[in-house]
Amino acid sequence: MERIAHRECYRRSDRQNWGRVTESGRWRPWRGRSAWVEHAPQEGPALAPSRYHKIGHDAAAVEGLFVDVFLEAHRQPPPLIVLDIDATDDPLHGHQESRFFHGYYDGYCYLPLYVFCGEHLLCAKLRPSNIDAAAGAREEIARIVAQVRARWPNTTIVLRADSGFCRDELMSWAEQEGVHYVIGVARNSRLVAGIEAKLAAAHEEATATGRPARRFKDFMWTTRESWSPESRVVAKAEWTKGEANPRFIVSSLPSDCVDARTLYEDRGSAYARH
Repeated sequence: MERIAHRECYRRSDRQNWGRVTESGRWRPWRGRSAWVEHAPQEGPALAPSRYHKIGHDAAAVEGLFVDVFLEAHRQPPPLIVLDIDATDDPLHGHQESRFFHGYYDGYCYLPLYVFCGEHLLCAKLRPSNIDAAAGAREEIARIVAQVRARWPNTTIVLRADSGFCRDELMSWAEQEGVHYVIGVARNSRLVAGIEAKLAAAHEEATATGRPARRFKDFMWTTRESWSPESRVVAKAEWTKGEANPRFIVSSLPSDCVDARTLYEDRGSAYARH
């Protein structure tokens, strides 16, 4: 991934003539632009200049490049964008640094963090797997949101993720910054107890028709300790394959804009059509 970013940086600088290589071999920008990649000549104390150069990089510029490419792909700012946050395994087959066994993936792996908007990759951060899936997500989202808003100040931003990112730190930050979210919530006995009537109705319909049935419920809810304020929760009370399959999401999107079923099934995408 880093090699791809570096290649894109070189391509851009060549195409737009943003810089030049000086006699010392160091890359200098035109018009005050900051260089993404610079060449530092390898010279010994009493040696003539070498044709070999060490390639350094500006880590912040490389990270920002993905968002720059995404922004430049649009002629006009969209009214709404949905940022999908995810973490998945990157299997290891040797004794690499920061190698840990992950129980869920049943193997040694890294646990990189990804942020996408549609087909555009905005963030790919390599992490060890002995951490929480949401570790560092708030910082990466804050960086991306700031970069997007600098160009598109009027675009509505919605975060979308599974229950691994249902963390008060991320949701509280989003609410303070005016960023909406639609995030999965892990099932627990309190949540299931709150939709017993909906599950019973779904069970009755599934038994009568022989097909899966579902009901939806919209309510305010909070955890006993981990969430700061009450939040909107949407439940899917589903009966399928002879058993209950309840699912839950939490969202900051108002109910007068997106109803419970639409919000659950589209996970925020329908908000763009409101």
